[in-house]
Amino acid sequence: MRLERLDLIAFGGFTDRSLDLSAGPRRLHLVYGPNESGKSTTLRAITGLLYNIDAKTPDSYLHSMPNLRVGGRLCADDGTELECVRRKGIRNTLLTPDGDPLEETELQRLLNGIDCETFERQFGLTHPRLVEGGHAISQGGGELGEILFAAGAGLGQLNGVEQHLLKEQQALFKPSGAKPAINKQLSELTQLRKTVKQSLLKPADYKRRVKEFEQVQQHTQDLKSQALELKRRTDRQRKLLDAVPLLGKRQRLRAQLDEMGTVPRLDSAFVEKRRDADKTRTVADQQRQDRRTRLDSLQAQLAALPEGDLYLKHRHQISELNEQLGASKKAGRDLEGLKTQAATIRSQIEDGLQQIAQGKTIDDLSDLRIPTERREVIDGLSERVGGLDEKQNAAQRTLNDLEQQIQQLEQDLEKQTVPADPENLAVVLERIGPPQALVEAQAEADKRLATLEQRAQREVRRLHGFRGTVKEAMQLTPPSQAKVDAIAASLEQAQAAQQRAADKLETLNEKYEATREELDALKRAQSIPSEAELLDARRQRDQQLEQLSDPAAASAVDVNAIKQAVADADSLVDRLRREAERVARRARYEVEQESLQHKIEALTETQQDAVDQYNEAWQQWLDLWRESNIHADQPAVMAEWMAAFDKLTQAYEDLCDAERTAEAARGKVAEAVGWLEKELRLGGKPLAGVAAGKEPNAALTSPAEDDEEQTLFDSLEDRWAKEIDELTQADTDAMDECFGERGEHDSDGDGPLGSADRGPDLVLLATTARKRLEAMRKTYNDYQQSQQDLRQLQQRLPAARQELQQQQKLYAQWQADWKQATEGFTQSKNVPPRGVSRLIKQIDEVLAQKSSLDSVELRIESIGREAEAFAADVQELLQVVAEDLIGQPPEKSVPELLARLNSQLAVEESRKTLTKQRDETAEQLEKCQQEFDEATTQLRLLAQEAQCEDVEQLPELERKSGQHAQLASEVKSLDDQLMMLAGETPLEAFLTEVEAIDPQALEEQVAADSDKLAEVDQALTERLQELGQLRKDVESMDGSATAAAAQQQIQDCLARIRRDAVQYATLRVADVALHAAIERYRSANQGPVLARAERIFSRLTLDDYSGLRADYDDRTPSLVGLRGNASVPVNRMSDGAADALFLALRLASLETHVDRRGPFPFVLDDILIQLDDQRAAAALEVLSELSEKTQIIFFTHHQHLLDIAADRLKQGQFHTHSLN
Repeated sequence: MRLERLDLIAFGGFTDRSLDLSAGPRRLHLVYGPNESGKSTTLRAITGLLYNIDAKTPDSYLHSMPNLRVGGRLCADDGTELECVRRKGIRNTLLTPDGDPLEETELQRLLNGIDCETFERQFGLTHPRLVEGGHAISQGGGELGEILFAAGAGLGQLNGVEQHLLKEQQALFKPSGAKPAINKQLSELTQLRKTVKQSLLKPADYKRRVKEFEQVQQHTQDLKSQALELKRRTDRQRKLLDAVPLLGKRQRLRAQLDEMGTVPRLDSAFVEKRRDADKTRTVADQQRQDRRTRLDSLQAQLAALPEGDLYLKHRHQISELNEQLGASKKAGRDLEGLKTQAATIRSQIEDGLQQIAQGKTIDDLSDLRIPTERREVIDGLSERVGGLDEKQNAAQRTLNDLEQQIQQLEQDLEKQTVPADPENLAVVLERIGPPQALVEAQAEADKRLATLEQRAQREVRRLHGFRGTVKEAMQLTPPSQAKVDAIAASLEQAQAAQQRAADKLETLNEKYEATREELDALKRAQSIPSEAELLDARRQRDQQLEQLSDPAAASAVDVNAIKQAVADADSLVDRLRREAERVARRARYEVEQESLQHKIEALTETQQDAVDQYNEAWQQWLDLWRESNIHADQPAVMAEWMAAFDKLTQAYEDLCDAERTAEAARGKVAEAVGWLEKELRLGGKPLAGVAAGKEPNAALTSPAEDDEEQTLFDSLEDRWAKEIDELTQADTDAMDECFGERGEHDSDGDGPLGSADRGPDLVLLATTARKRLEAMRKTYNDYQQSQQDLRQLQQRLPAARQELQQQQKLYAQWQADWKQATEGFTQSKNVPPRGVSRLIKQIDEVLAQKSSLDSVELRIESIGREAEAFAADVQELLQVVAEDLIGQPPEKSVPELLARLNSQLAVEESRKTLTKQRDETAEQLEKCQQEFDEATTQLRLLAQEAQCEDVEQLPELERKSGQHAQLASEVKSLDDQLMMLAGETPLEAFLTEVEAIDPQALEEQVAADSDKLAEVDQALTERLQELGQLRKDVESMDGSATAAAAQQQIQDCLARIRRDAVQYATLRVADVALHAAIERYRSANQGPVLARAERIFSRLTLDDYSGLRADYDDRTPSLVGLRGNASVPVNRMSDGAADALFLALRLASLETHVDRRGPFPFVLDDILIQLDDQRAAAALEVLSELSEKTQIIFFTHHQHLLDIAADRLKQGQFHTHSLN
């Protein structure tokens, strides 16, 4: 797409201004404008047309925001055109030229998916962004991918973006850091969890304190209710006291209203009308009297003016005579001068006649006139003589030059031998094509081979337990996946069964230990009587009682022993009753312990069976892998091994393919080197220095090795000798580098194009061949040109001789015609045209002087006649209007007539003015009378409205009405205040209550209640303090509050961690995505972009840098510049070179984009202001060439850039526009 025309309809300081940008085929448009001419405005207009006018545009200082308009014509590659206008607005801003809405999709199709941000970043370049990009290159690490990506995307500070991403990541989290936000929050989370764990309940006197707290809380609530009731009652009493004075005032005001009785309500509008009418009537009455006085005065002044109009009737005649008087006086003054002038002219004529022909007088002038036909013949011959003479001389010079050139070329060709045809070498170079492409293909293949070798090595290292090479690994025959999966499944099942048994066993052991601990605790607490002990105690008791029933033994029974036995049995019963729960728990634990013991023994046997099954499956697993000579490990590890082996197999296949590709690339390079070596041999013979290990310089310059070239060198003209010597030295240096000892950088094998065993450098060989081809073509073409020039000169020689003869004949004919034309005209013969022309000029001057003399004499006669006619006209008029002035000269009579006319005109003007003033005053008097009558009528109507008979009573009625309204307003205000005091109580009831109170007694009651309220408030304050202390004590005893607070803080902390973690993940993903995009862009564009940028960079630096190269020393490709035999890293380049590199990469990226996706306007803003004239010219040439593919619009403030373009570029290679 291209912008054919930009219309600044109403934008910034422009109105209906257009820039025609349609010229081609090269579309480099230089738009010049000094400061404040609207360059920045035009730049914004282009963006506004394509996308939208910015909402806060600064371009509305001449035209308002809604009226801003910018239009243009856009043209697509397929010839589709779009005429549109963009207005300032939010919706429907794209219009047709007629103002109808236009769909944005019409424009979007031409934009081809390029949005506003992409347009400004990739298709626009300003000088600050150019410097920023150069600075980023010089300050960065020289990484090739970053440099290409930044230039292609238009990002000047890509390194700054990367640093910003890293800085924000480190500010959020560091694996071993403590200060970043996430690290701090993790530490805080750990501490909070410890706090929750330590917040346990304290068992002291918690219940007592809680009860005490509740009692104080209830007391506090009672005090609050009491205080609230006292405050409510006190407020009510105070409102009653406040209403007492208001009620008295209300009663007095209502009494005053009753005394006034009925008063008409006259609002402010009525008062205002009455005052306006009264004022109008007063003013109108005063003006009426003034107008009458003024009218009488004007009538008196008109009566006093004099009558008469004689001079007015002849006003035009008097004015004409006055004007003629001035002309008459001037003519009188001119008359003497004219007489002097006539005498001077006459003297000059006589002197001229003496020079022309002695004895001639003024009366003989008619004899000197030259006929027109003869004059035309003489003039024609005079004009022709210069051309004839010049043509004759030019023909002679042309013939002499041709003869000299022919002689010189014949001598030069005799000294030269026929040069060799350079087309064989040209055919070889054309067959090879761009050598850089072959070298880059070989380097890319070698790089891919090295990458795949590293990848294969990595995959080999992932084979667990394997320590061989890639080829050895590929000889392994791992078992089938089905066998591996089957045995792995058996292992997994056996291991799962073993784990389940172990888990159950662990659970049973934990239960067994818990039961044992419970039994031990019961036994340690206090002995628990058993059923057997109770039976034994009862048996002993019964025995004692049986002895007591036996009379014989009764006397021997110990009563105390019987009592003790009974007491022991009862005690055991009581203990059993009290410890019934503990007894049951003991019994339950003993039974459970025995059951758990049996289960543990059974589960131990199950676990051993699972272990045996696992060992058997494991042995099968080891045997399976041992058959393949592979060290076995766990199934998960071997699954990774199998996956790694599959990847290794794929990597090995890719590696073999890469080896074949690299070998083919090396073969192409070697073939091209062989062709070039063959063609670069001098005279078809081998280079002795290359073949035998000698210095190539000797091979190129030795006469013994190449007689033909030595003969050529010896036979060339001196003007070519220096050039051929320089070329020979350049060839020698290139051959040294190609075939001789290699540099330190290449000899170690680490160069980008390979090691020294690759032989000659193809690029340098091709460069040498191109230089040799240029020299051969120049020599061959010069020789052919010399022969062609000789033939052309020889063909031109007869025509030159014929032309000289023709011019000589024409000159002879002219001489004959001249002699005939001037015969008898001059006193001498053979007068040259210049002398004849001078004589004719003198005659013309004398005749012209004679014509001037005749004119002066006629003027003298005319002045006399005019003076006599003027005096007669004056006397005639005097006889009619002023007989007293008859006889006086016109110089006195005419001014007097004019004075009398002016006096009568002044009287007449005064009469007109006074008459007009009289009529206006009469109209004003009538208007004042009308206003007075209307005001009087309005006052009478107002009096009727106020129900009064006399207009003079209206002010008093207005005063009473205002007073009545004021009293009513005050009563209303008092009612409002009383209603506020009454609250929800009706006003009448409240007033009745106020009237019934005793103010003094009520004040005493209020004072007493206030004292009581103060005491209650004091007690309430004390209880609140006590309550707060008790609440604090209770909370300190209950850890739930602390734990709850800590839990809340944990949740807050987790929320912050989640938020920061999401931000960290976003930054991390952005960082990885950016580097992935950089690498993808480098892989896709390194070859084409770098090759194009290399040529542009060399031209922009005036060949100070010969090229660019990708360096792979640290595995990360970096960019270096080639300066002579040295490699300069980009971060060591000067600021100017870095800027030129960034510009070269931007232009190369743009050209690649254009080749892939089609053209799009490229807008530049004064990017060459820091370049000298030579580099600026080189940049303009590059831009002009690029403009054949896409439109370039270059804005500048500097006139000298236009001068440089005009000097270095041809017409049609650029187009200029001015914003002045």
